[in-house]
Amino acid sequence: MSGVRAGLGLVLILALAAACGRPRQPELPAPSDSLSSTQPDSLADSTANTRPSEVVIVVSNHHWLDMRIFLVRGGVSRRLGTAVSEGEARFTVPTAQLGPNNEIRLRAHAIGGNAAVETDRLVLHGGDEVAWSIEGQIALSSVLVY
Repeated sequence: MSGVRAGLGLVLILALAAACGRPRQPELPAPSDSLSSTQPDSLADSTANTRPSEVVIVVSNHHWLDMRIFLVRGGVSRRLGTAVSEGEARFTVPTAQLGPNNEIRLRAHAIGGNAAVETDRLVLHGGDEVAWSIEGQIALSSVLVY
């Protein structure tokens, strides 16, 4: 009986010694050449070709009245917000709202006046930024897409 206890004691001591020993370090991958890609080619190609899914519209209002800004698509107006007098407004539009041809117009109506202006047709894609400058003389307003 004492031999069995001694054997069990020895097994317990060995098990404790193994459990309290230094933990194994995980194997690190070998250093790779700094010029090689760490991503598989298919993943690298797919992320490089993705396009942003939004268009940014920046309106600089130099008119003396606040302006309501609308996005017009297929004859239907959607209000984006307000550009205050002598201020700048920034709007983000998801590309899904541009329609099948990505064609829109922007329209501005003066709050408290009859002044209104509309851009020509704009063809936009994800990642584009539109800079629209509404001038005090409304006919001199301009739009730039980049």
